[in-house]
Amino acid sequence: MRRITPRFQNTFKHTVAFISSVYCAYASTQAAYYVDPATGFDSNSGTLTAPFETIKEARDTVRSVNDSMTGDIVVYLRGGVYALNETLELDAQDSGTNGYRVIYRNYPHEEPIITGGRAISEWTDVGGGIYAASADSMAFNQLSVNGRPAQRARHPEYGSPYKILTTNPFNQRIKINLTEIEAWTGNLGRMEMVIASSFTSSRLRIEQFVASDDNGDDVDDVAFVTPKDPERAAYWGWLDGPLEGTPSYYFENHIDFLDTPGEWFLDLDTDIVYYMPKDGEDMPTADVCAPQLEQLLSVEDAEYLTFFGLTFEHASWLAPMERGMVQRQGSMEVLRTTYDEANEKWKTAQFNVVPVATYFKQISNVRIERCVFMNMGAAAMGFDTGTNNNTVVGNVFSEIAESGIIYDMDNYRFATGDALSTLDTFDSNYFFRIGTLYYGGTGLFAFWPDQITITHNEFAQINGLGMNVGWGATSDPVATKQAVVTHNRMHDVSVRARDSGAIHTKSNQAGATGESAIDTGGLYSRNWIYNSTPRTWWDTGPERYSHGIYLDDASEYATVSHNVFMNIHDTDLKIKGDTHTFINNGSQDQTIKDESGLRDGYLDIKDFWRGGAIGRDLEPGDAYSATGLDLGVLFDDSYASDAAGSQPAGYTYDETGGVIEVVSVSDNSIRMRDNNTDNSIGTTLSRNIGEQSGTLTCTFRMKAGQTTNSLFFYLFDDAGKRACQVGFSGNGNLRYFYQDGTYIDIATYAKNTWYTFRLEVDVQKQTFSVWIDDTLVLGDCMFYHPTENLTSLRFQNSFKTGYFDLDYLTVESDLVASSSVTTQGTPYAWMDQHYDTTGWTPADYEAQDAKDDDFDGASTGEEYLAGTTPADPSSVFKVLSLGADENDLSFSWKTLRDRNYTIQSSIDLQPDSWGDVINLPGNGGLKQFSAAIEEGAQFYRVVIKE
Repeated sequence: MRRITPRFQNTFKHTVAFISSVYCAYASTQAAYYVDPATGFDSNSGTLTAPFETIKEARDTVRSVNDSMTGDIVVYLRGGVYALNETLELDAQDSGTNGYRVIYRNYPHEEPIITGGRAISEWTDVGGGIYAASADSMAFNQLSVNGRPAQRARHPEYGSPYKILTTNPFNQRIKINLTEIEAWTGNLGRMEMVIASSFTSSRLRIEQFVASDDNGDDVDDVAFVTPKDPERAAYWGWLDGPLEGTPSYYFENHIDFLDTPGEWFLDLDTDIVYYMPKDGEDMPTADVCAPQLEQLLSVEDAEYLTFFGLTFEHASWLAPMERGMVQRQGSMEVLRTTYDEANEKWKTAQFNVVPVATYFKQISNVRIERCVFMNMGAAAMGFDTGTNNNTVVGNVFSEIAESGIIYDMDNYRFATGDALSTLDTFDSNYFFRIGTLYYGGTGLFAFWPDQITITHNEFAQINGLGMNVGWGATSDPVATKQAVVTHNRMHDVSVRARDSGAIHTKSNQAGATGESAIDTGGLYSRNWIYNSTPRTWWDTGPERYSHGIYLDDASEYATVSHNVFMNIHDTDLKIKGDTHTFINNGSQDQTIKDESGLRDGYLDIKDFWRGGAIGRDLEPGDAYSATGLDLGVLFDDSYASDAAGSQPAGYTYDETGGVIEVVSVSDNSIRMRDNNTDNSIGTTLSRNIGEQSGTLTCTFRMKAGQTTNSLFFYLFDDAGKRACQVGFSGNGNLRYFYQDGTYIDIATYAKNTWYTFRLEVDVQKQTFSVWIDDTLVLGDCMFYHPTENLTSLRFQNSFKTGYFDLDYLTVESDLVASSSVTTQGTPYAWMDQHYDTTGWTPADYEAQDAKDDDFDGASTGEEYLAGTTPADPSSVFKVLSLGADENDLSFSWKTLRDRNYTIQSSIDLQPDSWGDVINLPGNGGLKQFSAAIEEGAQFYRVVIKE
């Protein structure tokens, strides 16, 4: 038997950053211009050292040199805010020529922000936790604080809406409980009633309300609310079906509702805006912005343009403040344009597409890449008619009030009309939080697409449809033809909609040109769709359902194949029409799951939430290799040094219905035994994790002694609200809980088998992902309840007698990684978990870093690197399993996710004889190494690198 020597060394990886003062333009560049809103002047020449001030000036300069291009023309936008007073317009004279491109892009590693918003500053504390500032004569219905949307004052709060009792289409009034409304002070006419309406929502301003006796006991108990015109006519003008039932509603936009941190109210009469800040928001330094410009960018009749690494944000849509908003479907409103004089009432005239913040028409060979579209008052992007061969790739659409992208915007085309939009591609875009104000909002709504490709996108937290392909409701030939919708990851969609779904189609999909319908129909294939289900507390009215793929009104000639579904509100496939083809849908093919969503080279764009330029220093078309998050170990427990029968320190135990203790299983583990025979709680094991408001991971192994007892892992906030719940059910399935009354079985489990769970949690995005044995089973699922922070974890078992064993519990956090560290890289926060550091100075942390308190040969800093406990001599980095013969060896050890492990071999243990065998990244669980023994090697070791 050859000797194997496990050990670790405190080896650190140092990173050196080189910053170039001049960025080299593309090799094929004809000219390069630079724009800087802070230091530039439009009278400058546009060089790096003498930049322009405005994009418009750069555009005009390009127009003078692009007639016969010999290379690309690149306009570099330096980081900063480009505040627009009018729409930036580009047209045919801004095109690239001779096959070369005009490129508007970020200066490497800098973020140019093109905004239609205006800052609000000079906030004054007016008491009651509320601050006030001058609105500077601005009107707005959205407000962002530090880049995040704030909630306009509402009543009641999120998650607890009221319900309409009935609606009357004859006198056009809404009946509600009288206790839900009162004669609030101020201008009621600007207050809005936000109402669920099947697959849409409506915002109705209030004309008046009257109290009434509904029970005949001479006591007023209901109120009849009369909305204002013109939205009153629109609401009853077409919504007869969706107004069935008792839809949810709430009130918004009144000073009396301003009672929750994060809410704001604009008093138009006094020109004062009020805001109640959240914990940690400092109003004297807060970045508060109100949108003012409706359209930021317009591009018509242009070709060979590239937009790369730009951020567009804060576009407004103020019309609903003056006329309400009644949604027809995602991307459309019911427009009121005529008044019936004879009958003295408004009449609905038509359905119109909502405004778009960035507008494109009659364009070709335009590329939009790695741009961010955020905080938009209506839709973020619109492709009108006549677009062809354009590419929208690797962009982010987030916090969009209505829809993300509206495509081929002639909603009355059918088979005729303006030039078709054709052969456009939407690839690897991230749609996140769409329909935030108008709940029927859609991720991507394509009216009449001709050969559109929608592939490898991720759609997440969409209140309405994930995407729509086709319009009208006819089986007759129309313009829609040969859509390719593949490899998309779609989850947490139809959050506030029913009669809805992740993918929705309408009308004939085979085109109007006479080809074979089978050859020209739409293809919907290899998409991973899960959590397409509405929130149970948001009642949309009639008893309708949401689906995975919904082939709706008169849909024909769709091929639907190899799609994977999980947690669909009703049916995976809702089918209308009888000319479709279905192939192998409904499996749980892991390959389809893993291949869905953003391509690897664009995965990093999902971290846009952290700020910075997602264009980085890349060139258009470049792939980026994400490096992962910088996390530090909060705690790492293996229980190896705890005596059998003991209870490890640092936890809270509830043994009302059972026993929790360390057992000598798999190098020691915690056993949670439930002695109850009914469904009551057996045991609960909890641990405080501090106040986590960013990103963290939780990794642990669990083994069930049976399949009839349940055990779940939870994360909670400081108010006891549950963010996530995943674990073992009492019916033999691995399971997660989505919301009250909704749980999903992932797969069966076997007793006496270890399962390794890893959860990645993002509090800012309110999402969690789950891996089981390194297999992704749930990606970026919405929190069970929204939370501001996470403060504790919990394991809890119930449902008949039985036990579970827990081992290798590790929690990592960006809070640890970003905290103060010693010169050797040991986080102060990690030391705070293991020592009483009250009153410590940086010198104390440095001194402790070098100490070996438990005399196990490892300093405190080395214990951090290894993931062991610094004051426990039995907690050491060690090989857990070992096997070797004359030819082969294998061993395993416990890893941390943010560490790299190098296997080295030596012939004689001399310092200069060690050579690298292989480098392996940690995964937060056990890592197995198996290989043939190298020629002459007598010793092996594991070296840890951070």
